[in-house]
Amino acid sequence: MARIVTIYDKNPQSFLPRDMSYIRWLKISEALADAGHDVDIATNEFLINKRSSVIQMRKRLRRIPLKGVQWGEYDVVKTLFHLGFSTLEKYGGTNHPFIISKLGSVVGPQDMQGIYFYGERRKWLYSVQEKINKTSKWVVVLTDPAKQLWKRCFKERKDILVVPGAVDQAIALPSSDPYPQDKMIKCLYAGNIYDNDSQPEAHAVLVNKLNKLGKILS
Repeated sequence: MARIVTIYDKNPQSFLPRDMSYIRWLKISEALADAGHDVDIATNEFLINKRSSVIQMRKRLRRIPLKGVQWGEYDVVKTLFHLGFSTLEKYGGTNHPFIISKLGSVVGPQDMQGIYFYGERRKWLYSVQEKINKTSKWVVVLTDPAKQLWKRCFKERKDILVVPGAVDQAIALPSSDPYPQDKMIKCLYAGNIYDNDSQPEAHAVLVNKLNKLGKILS
């Protein structure tokens, strides 16, 4: 089996699965380890030890410091989202011969209707995609429309995988209510949503969908 390192965030912070991007990072890494690979999650934590995180690392899975990673020790480098490839570039790993780049969104060379990244933000994302296209052995996207947009932008590239989002295969059985038995309303939400200062158009679309879902559920 392969030795794999997964890369995402370069910001110095604790590795906690409370942001959806971190949850995805952890779940993808766990799935690779469960498949029999030896997987390292390269993080920029202040301190990596058993006391610094509540996360229980699975068999064949560990967290290592991002600083000082020896890229040549791995068979595969897997970057997550545009930021993950940017992190790999900053830490000198883009010469690795087998990089798999997973993206959550794909943008075009110009602002486009229906793709809620505009201006300087879109330009930065597209510049990362250009580097990924030249560097990565495989590109992973979420949907077929994203794949088709990538092919229109970068022509002739065949090594593109469509891997939709997913949930745990084994769903936990119902158990006791973990929350206090009081009259306070409980709400669980693990996901990303933009705000009026960051991608307001995407924010409006998502809020509208959540409001429709809430009406249906009520």
